Amino acid sequence: MTEDIGSEKTTCSTDDVSIRKIGTVSINRLIVISISIGLAAGLSFAAFRLTMNWYSNRPVQAKIWPPIDLPIGLTAKLKTDWNGETRYQLNISPKTEELTDDFDTVLRSSDVSVRQFGIHLYDKAGFEVCHALVTTSRSIGAKNRFTALTANDHFYCSRSDYNHVDHWNVSYRFPPLSATKSDAQNILDSHSVDVTVTTQK
Repeated sequence: MTEDIGSEKTTCSTDDVSIRKIGTVSINRLIVISISIGLAAGLSFAAFRLTMNWYSNRPVQAKIWPPIDLPIGLTAKLKTDWNGETRYQLNISPKTEELTDDFDTVLRSSDVSVRQFGIHLYDKAGFEVCHALVTTSRSIGAKNRFTALTANDHFYCSRSDYNHVDHWNVSYRFPPLSATKSDAQNILDSHSVDVTVTTQK
């Protein structure tokens, strides 16, 4: 009887050890699976955030806006795009060939303070969403004459605001190229023609 009881105790102890081992293995597997699921979820979320961040900040293709004729004998042309900020290329030139000599004379005889320009971007409702004061450089053409004022720079405008831009405007301070416009000389004129954009957004 004593031997039988000992055998039963030994068998029970072996079974207990086996059950504990199985339980330990199962718990370890659950831990590994849980960690794997957590890592996968974390990586998926990070990838989602990166994708959304790229999508909300992806570049916007360049737009060539319709030119604006200014009453002082100049034509303003603008090209913009968005890549983290609004980049622009502004070109100011005489409206006609007959005004090129006068334009050259003004640029040679006047200082920077009398040739200031500003870019203004508006939404469909006519509200200004972004603007920037522009520093221009003189461009030399044929016969060593100044033929244009140009600017190639950037300014802050959020992507959301930029995507709402519908038309543009230009303000200026520049001596008129025609004597009949003498009353406009050295006046910062915020008036210009608002031109609706026809390019696809």
